[in-house]
Amino acid sequence: MIHDYDLMLPQSAQQVAEHRIIIEIEADYLGGELSCGEAVIEVAWVSALALSSMEVDKTTLALLAELGFFHADAD
Repeated sequence: MIHDYDLMLPQSAQQVAEHRIIIEIEADYLGGELSCGEAVIEVAWVSALALSSMEVDKTTLALLAELGFFHADAD
């Protein structure tokens, strides 16, 4: 595990409030199919290139840039 944090998303007119627990790990893919337990909503092996087309939390992007996973674009 390289980092974990809580993400609180407020309630809006269209959806209820969400509490997400983000756990980021570093791992090497050795084979097999990625799976997770019932409490996990989503899990994926993701390349730096794939991140550009995904909705990713700013804290996660900042951490991955800090770790050298990709170079963050200047705003």
